[in-house]
Amino acid sequence: MQDAQVLDGALQYYYYGFHAALVRYRALTVLGWLASAAGAAGFFLSWQGAFGVLPLALSLLSVASGISLVYGSVAALDGYIRVPFPLPAEMPANVQEAIALCKRQMEDVEEGGWQEAYGALRELRRLADRLGLPPVS
Repeated sequence: MQDAQVLDGALQYYYYGFHAALVRYRALTVLGWLASAAGAAGFFLSWQGAFGVLPLALSLLSVASGISLVYGSVAALDGYIRVPFPLPAEMPANVQEAIALCKRQMEDVEEGGWQEAYGALRELRRLADRLGLPPVS
């Protein structure tokens, strides 16, 4: 019974949890860069007109908050990847292969950047069909 709980926990961490962390990362980075872009556009628009200091300050704060959001999403994904999780002694072949592939994707994301994270997200979605696991949403 203990091994079954560890197996379920490992699958939850490496497969479902990693997918959820990547989806969160993607959403927050897109929102952060959109906020930064809007702030930069506002900065240049307020610079053109003589609207005063307040629009200029709001634009700069928008850029700073967008960049902070991107940084927070990168830090959260990095923190998730670095947490070790115990594996059971025996696993079914498809689960063992899935966890090995997820670990490899985690290493790629840790060493790489946003392109590796988006690639890992695509790969996790393909993994369900290939190994007969329940699909991630």
